[in-house]
Amino acid sequence: ALGVRFAILREDRQAARQRLDRYRAEWPGSERMALLEAQIALLEQSPERAVDVLIQRTGLHDEAFRRAATDEPEALWQLADALQASARVPEAIELLERLLGAQSAGLGVDHPRVLVTRLRLADLHRANGDNALALEELDTLALPVAAAFGPRSSISGLLKATQARVLASMRRHVEASEAFLDAEAIYAASFGPGHRNTIKVGFNAAQLLVWAPESRARGLEEFRRIDTLARESLGADDPLLEFIGVEHAAALRLAGRRESARQLLLSLPQASSRGDTASSLWAKGVRELLSEPDGCSSPGAGRSDGGTAGRLNAAICSDEGSV
Repeated sequence: ALGVRFAILREDRQAARQRLDRYRAEWPGSERMALLEAQIALLEQSPERAVDVLIQRTGLHDEAFRRAATDEPEALWQLADALQASARVPEAIELLERLLGAQSAGLGVDHPRVLVTRLRLADLHRANGDNALALEELDTLALPVAAAFGPRSSISGLLKATQARVLASMRRHVEASEAFLDAEAIYAASFGPGHRNTIKVGFNAAQLLVWAPESRARGLEEFRRIDTLARESLGADDPLLEFIGVEHAAALRLAGRRESARQLLLSLPQASSRGDTASSLWAKGVRELLSEPDGCSSPGAGRSDGGTAGRLNAAICSDEGSV
């Protein structure tokens, strides 16, 4: 099971599926099977399949729900994630509100599992456009979460990262970038500075800073730091490494540093080394754009792929584009 989880964390779909097949053969009756199957379904962008697997696993009738709410809420949390990924956010909110009621009655309002459910519910309110409600709930949760899990715990980091996403949705980009950097510091203390979650939130902060002209120079410094950290910490075949490098190059182009962007892209692993993943296709497209004499494709070039080249052209070629 640990091997499957590791592959999921690395977002390696093929390895996760292969390891799950081996785990199923060795432990056919494992209670963790449905959770792992659902996580892989989400990784494979099949959220409806994840929903089906988890509903079969948990059962939503009253007695089974109450038992799962107090003893094994992970399946219900993951079901809410799958519903959200299926664009069924109101259903996910309804599920977690029901879960919160059952947990509060069975465990008490200050139980750590109740706090995690409230944190996840706040993020769903953000996804549903209720940013003010989400931010208010996150502010209320800050002290109880720190007391229950510790101020440098992964749950405290998740709360800060969720708060950053809410602020970004409200277009409060400077505050959001600072919250992402706070989350990075907490994750670094909890997981380590080279962990994928740590790198991801630092990357999010860099993106927000680059968007605004007044903070672009700082954003480029953050991109350089995160890019270097990713190269030192992630495997050469990790899609996240390539994606960060590509976005870093787009940020450099946005700042008018076209040659630096070109050199950075040339230093990335070749797209063909892992096959046609979304990340390597993105990188391949950027390389093609930067191979043009002026670093840009001609107007309307490459629009037949459903938008990738158009987004690249906007990011690389337009001084008014966003990263």
